Amino acid sequence: MRVPHPMNRLVLTALFCLGLLALPSPAAQDEEQSEIERLNARRHALAQDTARAGQVDVEAAEALLADVDEYNSRFENGVEGFIVAAKILVMLDRIDQADAQYRVGILREPFRIFEGMEWASIHHESNPARTMSVLRELMAAAPDKRAYPLGLYGYLEATNPEQVDREFDQYLALDEATVAATGLVGAVGHTNPDRGIELGRRLLDTFPESDDVKMEYMRRLRQAARFKDAIDFIEEHGQHLLMDPGIGVMYSDCLYAEHRFDASIRHLIELQANDDQEANSNNLDRDMRLDLRPAILKSWKKEQAIRSSEVASGTNPRVTMTIDGRPVIIELYRDSAPVTVANFTALARDGFYEDTWFHNVAPGFMAQGGIPTDQAYPSYHGPGYSIVNEATEPGARDHFSGSIAMPRISADKSIGSQFYITHAPTMHLNGLNPVFGHVVEGLDVIRSLRGGERIDSIELTSGDVPEADFDILLPDGSGTTYRAWTSTSSGTSPSAP
Repeated sequence: MRVPHPMNRLVLTALFCLGLLALPSPAAQDEEQSEIERLNARRHALAQDTARAGQVDVEAAEALLADVDEYNSRFENGVEGFIVAAKILVMLDRIDQADAQYRVGILREPFRIFEGMEWASIHHESNPARTMSVLRELMAAAPDKRAYPLGLYGYLEATNPEQVDREFDQYLALDEATVAATGLVGAVGHTNPDRGIELGRRLLDTFPESDDVKMEYMRRLRQAARFKDAIDFIEEHGQHLLMDPGIGVMYSDCLYAEHRFDASIRHLIELQANDDQEANSNNLDRDMRLDLRPAILKSWKKEQAIRSSEVASGTNPRVTMTIDGRPVIIELYRDSAPVTVANFTALARDGFYEDTWFHNVAPGFMAQGGIPTDQAYPSYHGPGYSIVNEATEPGARDHFSGSIAMPRISADKSIGSQFYITHAPTMHLNGLNPVFGHVVEGLDVIRSLRGGERIDSIELTSGDVPEADFDILLPDGSGTTYRAWTSTSSGTSPSAP
C-alpha cells in the first residue's frame, strides 16, 4: 500500500489534445460530469479512511476501481476517469498500471499541471529515471508550460548537475530561447541562486533581445537578493516590461527592499491599470501589497528621524562582524534595546560568536546565526539562559533592510544568543522580535550569504557599551544576573547549552 506524500507532488500538467473529438450532447455531458463527481467523492473518502487507518481497504479500493474502469469504458475519450483510476492504483501500490492510466488521461489535456507532476512523482523513489522520462514527455507535449522544465531541472540539479550543464549548452546552440531553457535557469536558481544568475547571464548573452530571457534574469537577481542590480537591469534593458504583472510586482518588491517606498507604492498603483484575468495571481499579489505597504511610510519617516538624531549625538556604538574575512559594520541601539544590546555585546566579548555559523538563510528574507558551536541545525539552544523580550517596550524599533534582531525561539519563545539580519523590510515581525541595530556597511555581504558561512569575530569598533549587568532567566525557571551566572561553575562557559 502506498499513500502519496504531498512533498512528492513535484507540481505541474499535461498536453495538447490529440485530435478533435465528437462533442457529446448536453445531457450526456451532465451524466458524465455527475458520475465522475460521485466516483471522485468515493476516492476522496477512501483516501481519508486510508490515512486514518494507516492502510488501504483493498476490497473497497478494488470495487471502486472496477466502477471507474466501467465508467472509462463508456466515456473512453474522457480524462478525469483515467486520472481517478491512476490515483486508486497508486494507493494499491500498482505503480506501472497507475503510470499507464495517468499517461492516457494527462496527455489528452494541456493544462493539468498538478496531475502531471503527480504522475512524475509516483516514480520519485523507486525509479528516478522514469520520473525524468515522464517530465521530458510532458515538456514535449506542452512546450509552452514552464512548470515542467522547472520540475525536471530542479530534480536534475539536485541529482546530476553535470547533465543540467550539458542540456543547457544544447539550448544555447538553438536559434532562439525556449521555455525549457528559461525553465532550466529558473529551476537551478531556486536551488542555487548564484548559479542561476550565472546561467541566466549566459542565456542573456546568447539571446540579448529575448524578453523572456530578460524577465528570467531579473527573477534570478531578485531571488539572490541582488535588489539594486535587478532594478538597474530592468530599468536599462526592459523598461517596456515594467507593466508586465509579474515583473511589475517584482520590480516594486526590489524598490521596497532598497527603502524606495514611495516609488514602490507608485508602481503598484500604476499596475492597477492591468486587469488581465490570466494574471489574476499577480494582481492579487499587487493588491495585497497595496493594502500593506502604505503603513511603512510613516514608520520609515519616524525611523529616519531617530537615526539622524542618534548619528548627531553619537550615542550608538558600532561593532564589526567579520564573516569569512568580510567585514560588516553594525550600529547598535543602546537606548532602544538596552538589555538586548548588553546581552549581544557581552556574548561577543566572551567570544561566544567566534566560529559560529549562519545556520538558517532565506535569500531575500534574512540570514540567521548565533547557535552554540557544538550544536547542529535545527537547534533551539542559546547561551544557557534567556532574556526579556524588548520588542513590545516603548521605543521598540521596526524591521527594515539590514535590521538585526533576536528571534524568539523554542516552545517558550525565549531569546538568548540567536540573531538574524534582514535582507528586506519585514514589518510582520514588528512587535514580535526585538530589533537592536542595523547594518551600516556590508549589507551586500549579508545578502550574499547562502548558509554555512562562519563568523570570525565581533568586535566593538566605535562608541562605548558599558559592561552593564542584566537579568537572565535560567532553564529551571530561576532568575539571576549575567555576571552572577558567568561567575558560577555552570556558567563559566557562555556556550553551555
